[in-house]
Amino acid sequence: MSDSIYSDIAPSFFNLPEKFTSFRPAQAEALEYAVYHTTRKFTALGLPTGSGKSLLAVAIAKALGVKAVYLTATRALEDQVSREFAESGMVDVRGRSNYQCGQMYPERRQPTCEYGSTHECSLGHSEHCPHDAAMLRAEQSDLIVTNYANWLYKRKYSRNAFSSQLSGGKPVELLICDECGSIPQLVSDF
Repeated sequence: MSDSIYSDIAPSFFNLPEKFTSFRPAQAEALEYAVYHTTRKFTALGLPTGSGKSLLAVAIAKALGVKAVYLTATRALEDQVSREFAESGMVDVRGRSNYQCGQMYPERRQPTCEYGSTHECSLGHSEHCPHDAAMLRAEQSDLIVTNYANWLYKRKYSRNAFSSQLSGGKPVELLICDECGSIPQLVSDF
């Protein structure tokens, strides 16, 4: 491995969590490659388990200064990425069935926003709807974590998913696909 221009730069330079004190040699080299040496529309970086792919992916987004969506196949990884990078502005957004509707329905004990959206919830399409509030935060953030199913669903109905011009959101310019081996099955399931 050669020395990278990122070898002596701390992750905190990119407003990444303080718990990451330095880039590992492979991370620094991959970061330099992704930022300076690739001109392709699609770039794949293959790193082994435990090499710090999450930090690298978020560092690439920060170094490029673009809005990025980090996709995961599992809720556990979505939770982990959300926790690790919340202090860097990472916003977690999920499908409607993951949020509890604020409106009371006598026939349902704990209705979700998915139920509310199909039953004319009066909170829908406002900042009072938990799901819509999460979507607004995502539209206004430069770092979003979500799952493949939610991304595919949102993109099915809007090419500009997570970047509404009404909320001042920038367009998504970087899609980080974690757990790539799961993509064929996830797309097939969708």
